[in-house]
Amino acid sequence: MTETNKRNLIAVLAGFTLFNLVVLWIDYCQFRISMNNPLIPQALIDYRFKVALVLSMPKCTLLILGIYYLVTKKLFWLIAVIYFVLLIGEVLCSSFLITYFVSAN
Repeated sequence: MTETNKRNLIAVLAGFTLFNLVVLWIDYCQFRISMNNPLIPQALIDYRFKVALVLSMPKCTLLILGIYYLVTKKLFWLIAVIYFVLLIGEVLCSSFLITYFVSAN
């Protein structure tokens, strides 16, 4: 894999991660605006914030790692493996997190 291909792959992954992060928080804001009703319990809105916060932490980490590689051009394979492990882990654990935060309230 050439240096240009590595840089392009990390740039695409970082762009995808940034897009997911923006969509996650826009979805939360849209949910919060649509649930602006005093009859809806605050716990319903709070769990959505906690889920958005927990899901955004790995995405911010991935974004920082991607920017680190684009600036320094070091540790490509480590960053690529971390990207794929965290993205797959998020997909596998997101329904568990939602269930956990809903049942905690």
